[in-house]
Amino acid sequence: MAKITAAFPASWWRFLVAAVLRGVPLAFAYALAVGVAVLVNVALMDQAFGGRVTTLVVIFVLGSLFGGVFAYGTGAFFGRGRSSSQRFAAMMAGLVFFTGGVTTAFYALQFRAYFVSSHDPFLQGYWLQQNLMTMAAAVYQFATAGLRYLLPAGLPVLFGAALLFSVSARRFNADWRD
Repeated sequence: MAKITAAFPASWWRFLVAAVLRGVPLAFAYALAVGVAVLVNVALMDQAFGGRVTTLVVIFVLGSLFGGVFAYGTGAFFGRGRSSSQRFAAMMAGLVFFTGGVTTAFYALQFRAYFVSSHDPFLQGYWLQQNLMTMAAAVYQFATAGLRYLLPAGLPVLFGAALLFSVSARRFNADWRD
């Protein structure tokens, strides 16, 4: 039990708050880079820029911003006392998981808002089933059609952000000694 508590700082909640606040500027830069990568991929696909593409870019940028903040906080927390390759892997996994998860959630909420007129009133009839199926369809559609906007230009952004985040987490953890 002593080994587990020695790995975590005594005031872990202050550590996470400080890590999240330190990760906001990095996440902002990451979100802008993801937005540029999405625009590059849209241009490579020869799609016209319009309202649909603007909404998609905003969803990706917001998802990357919030996902980057969550990834930095968890990566700094779990990468504490680890080697640089382990911190890089933690940041990479965190960025993939949180950016994908938050972006998918934003996409699903936008998808649900589009179909709200065809659903039953709140908590009446099949409202819960209709919302669950709409959200499931949005997640499937995002996984099959939405993620193509991140590849191939998003991979260098992901590797660069994970490297930058892991170096910053190393410095952050060195400043935050118990």
